Amino acid sequence: MNINYQLNVNELDTNFIESIKKLFIDKEIIIHISDITDSDYLAKIPGMRESIEEGIDSEIKECSTLEDIGWE
Repeated sequence: MNINYQLNVNELDTNFIESIKKLFIDKEIIIHISDITDSDYLAKIPGMRESIEEGIDSEIKECSTLEDIGWE
């Protein structure tokens, strides 16, 4: 399962972490954090440009919201 979150750092709290733990019970995960202004750098990573473009082209309704995972 892959989930991308885009939020302001000021929105992070323990509820966010707990919601991730509920989604990935007893699993190894990778947490990758990037500043959204880093997209030019990230676009140079193989496969990342397509991922960025897909994210830009996707409709909001296709993305999980924090409420979808029980974080309010």
